[in-house]
Amino acid sequence: GVLDILKNAAKNILAHAAEQI
Repeated sequence: GVLDILKNAAKNILAHAAEQI
């Protein structure tokens, strides 16, 4: 569902941010 997509997007953003640190 839409919430799942948003959750996955948030995970991807957080994971990408973690790599930046």
